[in-house]
Amino acid sequence: MRKRQFGTKKLIYASDHNTAETYTELNIREVVADAGLYGIISGGNLTPHLTEAYKITLDSLVARTSTGERIVVPNELSITLLPSVDPEAGNEIWVTSYITYTYALAELDVDGDDIAYYKDYQNSYTVARAQGAIATIGNATRPTIPANAVLLCDILYNTALFFSGDIQQSDIDITRRYEGGLDEYVRKDGDTMTGPLTVYDTVSAESLVIEWATSTGYSINDIVAYGLTLYKCIGAHTSSSFSADASKWSSASGLGGVETFTVTSTGKTIFTLTAFTPAAQTDIVVTICGVTQHQDAFTLSGADITFTEALIIGNTVQVLRLR
Repeated sequence: MRKRQFGTKKLIYASDHNTAETYTELNIREVVADAGLYGIISGGNLTPHLTEAYKITLDSLVARTSTGERIVVPNELSITLLPSVDPEAGNEIWVTSYITYTYALAELDVDGDDIAYYKDYQNSYTVARAQGAIATIGNATRPTIPANAVLLCDILYNTALFFSGDIQQSDIDITRRYEGGLDEYVRKDGDTMTGPLTVYDTVSAESLVIEWATSTGYSINDIVAYGLTLYKCIGAHTSSSFSADASKWSSASGLGGVETFTVTSTGKTIFTLTAFTPAAQTDIVVTICGVTQHQDAFTLSGADITFTEALIIGNTVQVLRLR
């Protein structure tokens, strides 16, 4: 960001005010350009002129160019949009209107130290037009606009419209305002959304996916994430622990859920899975009486789970499949 530093308690030339003003203008542009705020911010509505052919009416607007320059049109104005030639039968041509910003110093004078300076800082705008090349119906292309311009509209002329000059609302095309880049159409809060809406991808789900939590009421078809797997609720309940509620959940990916074993003899250490064979030890979570066991507390070989310490008769062992 450009800055101009003046010494304190020091007389400055009038021309320094010009420099400071210019730096201020440039700084504002840079801040807005960095924020990516450009296009028509408010107003800018277009309607056919009521009495004059080939003209449309633009109401007051506030806009920003891609470089952060602020354009303000305080009152409505008429814009002439007429191609320079008749496209003739079977052909068409696009005519485009755009607006640009101008910042300039004016009223050159000389201060008491014979240093030139400007008395006036002028901010203005210019409305211009451009036209594409004549082409057969359906093949005409829209003209490009300057890099620092804000697009107002495009009008597609055929020979009938060229001769009648009777521009209708349907002829005023503003779709390029929504394409992004220099013609991005920025809307203020409260504006009604207009223009095309395209859905590029869709995602369907029976409900919002959330992390499983204790002491939470779940309804049938709720989807939760637990560990590295998604589960669908198959029985309404209020959660206590995931292992205790295992019968209420089904793996949303169809991989299977939980196997439960009861220790039938003191000293038992080995259990064999029957519903699935995990590919790795990290694919399962093992609990004893609801307490999750560290991976060091057991080993996995194929479908066999072997605990490093003997278990107590009556204990409940659950194996939860993660993937």
